[in-house]
Amino acid sequence: MKKKIDFHYNQTGVKSALGYVRIGNSILEFDCTYLFSNPFEDLFMSISQLVPSVVPFPRNQITFIMYSEPFEYRWEFNKINDGTIGLKIFI
Repeated sequence: MKKKIDFHYNQTGVKSALGYVRIGNSILEFDCTYLFSNPFEDLFMSISQLVPSVVPFPRNQITFIMYSEPFEYRWEFNKINDGTIGLKIFI
């Protein structure tokens, strides 16, 4: 079943950001740190790896870690077909 995804991301300082992902009636609020990497760039690069017109060798699945303190969020993207991508976020 396809659902609309709302994504909000706001860098709150030099080393941190806040955001949320809303899928249907479910929402996950997250915070992340810039101490280890650039989480927004990591997210964008992960998603772009699934798009055939963007990369020469597109992937069907990709995972990246968004670091927080003391948590981390593991984002898993799975290409279901050309118009649908599955998303799982693990804390």
